Amino acid sequence: MRRGAFRTAVVLVVLGLGIVAGVSVAAADDGNTTAATNERVVTTLANGSDGAVGTTPAQSSTLTVTQEYRLTPDQPGRVDIQWQFTIPDNVVEVKTQFPADAVNPRRNGFEKTDSGSVWKESEQSTRTPTLTYTAEVNRTADVSGPIGSDGRFMFVDKGDWALLQRRPGPDLSFRFRQPEPTVERINTTAGEGVAGQSLVFLGSHETYERQAHDQRFRLVVPDAADLQPDRSDVFQTVMDTSGTLRVGDRDRQVLMFVAPATVPWAVRGLQTGDRDFYGVADEPVDTANNVWIHEYVHTRQDYETTDTTRWTKEAFAEYYAGLLTLEQGRIDFEAFRQYLDRGTRSRYGDVVLADNDTWDGTGGNYYVGALATGEIDRRIRLATGRESTLQAVFGRMNSQSTLVRQSDLLGYIGSVAGSTPQSAARQYTETTTRPEVWSQIAHSEAFQRLPAQFAYAFPTAGSNGLRVSGPYRNRTLASEVLVPGETLTADVNVTNIGGSEGEYELTVARDGETIATRTGTALAGESVTERVRATFDTPGTFTLSTGEDELAVEVVEPATPTVTDLAVNRTQIAGSGTVRVTATVENSANRPGNGTVTIRRGGETLASRHVRLDAGGSTEVSATATLTDPGEYEFGAGGQSVTVTVGEATSGETGDGEGTAGESGPGFGVAVTVLALAGLLLVAHRRK
Repeated sequence: MRRGAFRTAVVLVVLGLGIVAGVSVAAADDGNTTAATNERVVTTLANGSDGAVGTTPAQSSTLTVTQEYRLTPDQPGRVDIQWQFTIPDNVVEVKTQFPADAVNPRRNGFEKTDSGSVWKESEQSTRTPTLTYTAEVNRTADVSGPIGSDGRFMFVDKGDWALLQRRPGPDLSFRFRQPEPTVERINTTAGEGVAGQSLVFLGSHETYERQAHDQRFRLVVPDAADLQPDRSDVFQTVMDTSGTLRVGDRDRQVLMFVAPATVPWAVRGLQTGDRDFYGVADEPVDTANNVWIHEYVHTRQDYETTDTTRWTKEAFAEYYAGLLTLEQGRIDFEAFRQYLDRGTRSRYGDVVLADNDTWDGTGGNYYVGALATGEIDRRIRLATGRESTLQAVFGRMNSQSTLVRQSDLLGYIGSVAGSTPQSAARQYTETTTRPEVWSQIAHSEAFQRLPAQFAYAFPTAGSNGLRVSGPYRNRTLASEVLVPGETLTADVNVTNIGGSEGEYELTVARDGETIATRTGTALAGESVTERVRATFDTPGTFTLSTGEDELAVEVVEPATPTVTDLAVNRTQIAGSGTVRVTATVENSANRPGNGTVTIRRGGETLASRHVRLDAGGSTEVSATATLTDPGEYEFGAGGQSVTVTVGEATSGETGDGEGTAGESGPGFGVAVTVLALAGLLLVAHRRK
């Protein structure tokens, strides 16, 4: 989003050997010059400079005006602005006045007059007088379009920091004796801060710098701001755009402010003046609506528009934000396609770009404008065999010294690419006709082949690509719940979603710490699998990340298995004998379990075994005991118990073997059994 800086009609004139923004009033015949003193009067108007204006030749004096910004922590929403004058010896009078909205004006060395404030030369006067006033900083707005946000602040002062638009300095009228002085204007801050050409930040901060393409990029990061994208990525996306856009001269420096996201901003970013802009701290660089590129493009728009071409300001910035982010490999084509497709929504059906009354306040200049701009660019590329692009039109608009009209825009398109793109441009800007968003194949035909770009995705739970191994289990993982000591194996899908073969570098991190790196090459559209492993030794919630996809892993202590049944092979024994005790152990939890199962007879431990069970698993633990004395014996394990009774032994009876020996009931005695066996043997012999 671009917001125009204050603009004052100024004339550049030479005062002495210095250049001053202002109007020179040579008063030889109007009574302002006297023969005795050879005094003249000069009036200068405030301009938009962020530093010294003009030079200070050795033979010339200089009148310096420093505009200093100061925080007022006890008055949030306001800052103090002080004009500090350094008046040379040959200046005898200076006149100026406070802004109309000045609060609590204070004078030191100036006198109040009906027309403003005046300083006059005298033996008692100081040549370093000051004027100070308090200014309201907070500015609010309701902004529509993709750069609009949910809040309302455009500029704000929070007391301990402020981000504001630079105020104009004082208009001056002064009398002097020859030689004629130059005027130097300086903007600065009291305490920590940065005063740019159009934006000012007050408060603690860090400033970082990069140089590229004959431009100096400065990034101001307030201590109050948590910059979400990596600082190097912010620099890189803007510097890459600087190199790609060849639309005319670049500003020697670009000043970028990070706006703390703790404020409800009305916009996601804002550019004002020629080369200053801010972006909100949580704005990413890997989205089609790349605010950092959008606002930088505004710094390269050096043309002025009529109502018929005003749409191009936001449309060009919006289009290049998406296209260049795509070409930098930060988004895929589908994201770019959906980004442009917003212009086909029915809510913008009545938008005619060349008629700003149809889109003003709706965001149609962003959405429809970006779509139309993209289609015009595509047609220019096709018509010229990719020898020329919309940048050629953009550059000619920048070089025009007068307002760019609709006829100028169409004329430039025609001269660059011929009548076919020109006719399409007229249709898409002067009617409600909308182009369709082109396919990726069509994009490759008109634009350069998209670079290789890779998407990295974890497998889903329950798939063969996610497995767990360890002392409890070795199988496909149905859920992301693990226990300490287990290893997770993930087959990460690597897909080249770009348009060219390229090399990938997959980095998997656990809670920000790299645990695996895989590299390889993939063709356009090809998918490969890279296997990574992570062992978890302690409980906790962990996040595995590829930088694009995340996998949450919960590690908890193992469950405790439960003895659900305790059984014996017989409950009664006559005399003495051996009994087998079996405990059934189950794990009903959703995670593995372990524990020790102990089978006891009274206070005596018969068996103790450590068991490990998968979720839903079961096992058995057994022990044997020899019982010799009559009585009741109780066996127990895990809260379960069972009783075995040993009775008195009778003659010829034994307690060994299975069954319930010694119990009464129908059957044969021992003697009968022996006789029967002897008879069977005799019969068998005779048959033989």
